[in-house]
Amino acid sequence: MTTKKKNILVIGGSGFIGKKLIKKLVISYNVILLSRRKNVNHITNDIDLFKVYYGDLKDLKLISDIIKNNEVDIFIHLASSLIPSSNFDEYLLELNNIIVPTINILPFLAKNNVKLIFISSGGAIYGVNESGIFKESSKTDPVSYYGLSKKIIEDSVVLENKISGLKYIIIRPSNVYGIGQNLYSKQGVIAAMIKSLLDKSTFSILGDGNVIRDYIYIDDFVSNFLEVLNKNIVNQIFNIGSGIGYSINELILIINSLFDDRLLVQFKEKRKVDSPKIILDISKYLAFFKNSSSREVEKAVMEFYDYEKSRN
Repeated sequence: MTTKKKNILVIGGSGFIGKKLIKKLVISYNVILLSRRKNVNHITNDIDLFKVYYGDLKDLKLISDIIKNNEVDIFIHLASSLIPSSNFDEYLLELNNIIVPTINILPFLAKNNVKLIFISSGGAIYGVNESGIFKESSKTDPVSYYGLSKKIIEDSVVLENKISGLKYIIIRPSNVYGIGQNLYSKQGVIAAMIKSLLDKSTFSILGDGNVIRDYIYIDDFVSNFLEVLNKNIVNQIFNIGSGIGYSINELILIINSLFDDRLLVQFKEKRKVDSPKIILDISKYLAFFKNSSSREVEKAVMEFYDYEKSRN
């Protein structure tokens, strides 16, 4: 007997993680994408593999019609316009365009038995603690507007579960990097290092370079995400990362050991939004799924660099 494919609605699928995810989702699921962009050819060469609607998250009627007409089973939420350095004005736009519309859709999802998978942030939602290692049960105390935006949505999701039985999974990824990432955006330390290496420009370090983060390669993140998606699990929060921390200075040493060229480095004033150390404890994920995809950073950086060098 043939198993019926589940129908998945994705918002925020035009971004770095979303594009990689959709290319994998279309293999096993019927994928519907809601996009504000009028051209989604950049996601995959074969856009016939998924259905596209153009519109805005604020259009509750459009989204409810999409869900009803396509009998959507799962709603994957990747939409965000913020980065850790975003300011107050940008946060207010996020509040109006993403946060409030997301909260508005939650009761409808619960009523129609649609499971929500929300991509939060493992690097911004926790804040600071003595060890710098964070479990899913650790206090969420963000120090940036980006982290605050994720916390508001997370709290609203959990509350809606208590009120109306909304089924959810919250994913807290560490710093995701790799092929497909925009080297010229303001987010992504490893991508910025590769850009500086390729065009021989100066890489700016905000602070003394001792800030420690957990990094996971994009293909590994997607593999781990699919493990969560493919299991019939609800009402859980999972860290997805490598469980290993690297300082900026350590990453520089790694990159300088891999390539003939050397990074040109300049130290600048530290940002207030940077916690000194954030490493994700992935023991809960391992308890559920036994294994976690996470390749060595040296191998992943080399693959990323070789791809970008070939493009240039």
